[in-house]
Amino acid sequence: MMNYMRKAILLSLVFVSLAINGQEKLIVNKGFDLIELQKNNNIFSCFYEDTNAEVAEEVKSFQFPNIDHVYDIIMNGFDADKNHKTYVLTNKDTIVRFEFSKISGEVQLKIKHNNLLNNYIGSTSYLNREQIESVFREFI
Repeated sequence: MMNYMRKAILLSLVFVSLAINGQEKLIVNKGFDLIELQKNNNIFSCFYEDTNAEVAEEVKSFQFPNIDHVYDIIMNGFDADKNHKTYVLTNKDTIVRFEFSKISGEVQLKIKHNNLLNNYIGSTSYLNREQIESVFREFI
């Protein structure tokens, strides 16, 4: 119950900040995991609850300038026939890995990012095509 209350408070704060600062945001709450895409000054940020974190509900993020390129990479990954990984250098300090796996007959995506400055690797939970499309829908 406490975990649910934390998520409710977190989402409430996100909605209040959206109203206050006017940045474009889209949030998908997939069960217990949160993934959010924000645009600020033509830079996109992807925020997510890190499944590797030692602290519950720790939010990590990575940035990228070209949403169309990233979206195309992801959508092409869902269309591939076999499990695979695609690596993208989003800036000089960050590598993002898109891992596509077929789980129960459906292609799923796990996003991992490695911050080269602190050598930390964060990871989302598995997301399906519909969830990814809903995250990008506002911006594509």
